[in-house]
Amino acid sequence: MIAQDLLKTDGILTANPDDSLASALAQIHSSHDAVFVKDRDKLLGVVSPYHVLYRTSYPAATKVKNCLFSPPRLKPETKVETIARLMLESKVYFLPIVTSTGKWLGIVSYRRLLRRKSKLTFKLKTKALVTIKETASIGQARSLMKLSGVSRLVVISDSGRLTGILTRYDLGEALGRPQTSPNNLGRVGEKTKAAKAPVKRFIKRDVMAIKADEPVDAAITMMLDRKVGSLVIVNNHWQPVGIISVRDCLAAIAKPSTHQPSVTWKLPQGFPYADRFIDLVNRSRLKWQERWPLLKFDLKLNTHKSAANKVSGYKVLLQAKRTNQKQVTAKGSGRDWKVALQKGLARLTRQLKKQ
Repeated sequence: MIAQDLLKTDGILTANPDDSLASALAQIHSSHDAVFVKDRDKLLGVVSPYHVLYRTSYPAATKVKNCLFSPPRLKPETKVETIARLMLESKVYFLPIVTSTGKWLGIVSYRRLLRRKSKLTFKLKTKALVTIKETASIGQARSLMKLSGVSRLVVISDSGRLTGILTRYDLGEALGRPQTSPNNLGRVGEKTKAAKAPVKRFIKRDVMAIKADEPVDAAITMMLDRKVGSLVIVNNHWQPVGIISVRDCLAAIAKPSTHQPSVTWKLPQGFPYADRFIDLVNRSRLKWQERWPLLKFDLKLNTHKSAANKVSGYKVLLQAKRTNQKQVTAKGSGRDWKVALQKGLARLTRQLKKQ
């Protein structure tokens, strides 16, 4: 199956270059949606909530031409596995199909892709959830979401039963995101007040749930029919034990990139722990490759020496570059090489999460 087989030409969300960001955002309902901005028949880019609200923040009156994201452009012959991978990497689940001459033909939506690939082989699995009590505040939910690096929180009652779900998009609504008017920017006092409001006022209570023994194709069909981005997996007591999302389904379709990242190592000559050092780094690199495939990875380890020419400390410099993203840099230092490395790896991981 290729992109041409999944071509969608109607019902595409569009905007003009001089439209306001607020008017473009008013058309969408999910952080992975996209509004396509064109000038006549030329595609300029997309407005994506993730890129204009979460990764960067623009005023509501900003013209869309000044806050565009350039998504991966599919060719009519692009294979479905590659499409799924590019959706995951760009965090945009609607991608344009463009000919070799630059003509925009239409888009591939994740819904159409999953409809055609509903027979997937992975199983519903229980996994660690990030939960929050419905009595907690919106401010607490915001902090928890940021610290956990997730885009949705499962909301539970005092007894642990599922009561709803709070997505990153819902959180933005609760905090007064400008959706329809440049004047609705949310003053500081209003946002502070909103942050103290209880989560239960803003959660989606009609959350979709499924038992762990249900087949994956049933879960996909339910998500597509109900137009939701995730399903909570519950036990017989209606307590959440896992979650399945559109991202999980796309990851099951996508195959690992055949591109091997460019890797550069620079370790001090005669460094006695080189094998252990590289092994620890590679463990992190494998995790990154699963979530954020890298095009480039560079690492440099320097030592500090005392007046007696003995090693007194270490400094690690790491650089990484993902597809369609800027290069990120992280540093770590310490008297012990493990401490320096762990600090650098943790900082680089946080930066990759933010992209």
